[in-house]
Amino acid sequence: PLMPARHDHIAPIFDSQNPRHLRKYFSDLAFLFSRSSITDSCEKKLHTTRFLGLDDQDLWESVPEFADTSASFEQFTAAIFRLYPEADPNRRHNIPELKRLAAEFSITQLPSRTQLAEFYRRFYSIAAFLRAKQHLTEHEQSRIFCGAIPTSLRDPTHIRLQIKFPDVYADDAYPLEGLREAVDFVL
Repeated sequence: PLMPARHDHIAPIFDSQNPRHLRKYFSDLAFLFSRSSITDSCEKKLHTTRFLGLDDQDLWESVPEFADTSASFEQFTAAIFRLYPEADPNRRHNIPELKRLAAEFSITQLPSRTQLAEFYRRFYSIAAFLRAKQHLTEHEQSRIFCGAIPTSLRDPTHIRLQIKFPDVYADDAYPLEGLREAVDFVL
């Protein structure tokens, strides 16, 4: 099969306002290259930029590795990733991002279970990444989650936690799932 046209429904999309999706863009391209039997680096580079908006295409085609026929597609890809440090898979989340998420949820007057579930999934994803990178301790994770509990739910949630975890001191960390269950119970 041929490569799709720029606006084809299966054409890969990259939005430079959301650089974290750069890996997905290149992953989609790799699938299409394989499916279309494209192995030549120069041809891959051309296809990589033709799906972009005009400003991004101009930027990517100005990278020396684009015009350099001796530069491999991998070298070109590495040069593009250097333009978007936020796309680095080792730095995709940080503690300020987790704290912002918690602060946003904390001002919810009376969240629904659906809002809690959406918040928890996002919180869990970011916290798990930070814990795996050893940038966040269990204690910090617990404190940040506790700070995310809306004011109207804090006292009843704290009471529920004391019932469920009688051996946990106030300054100790509660398990993340236990915190989520306590807030869910109060709701």
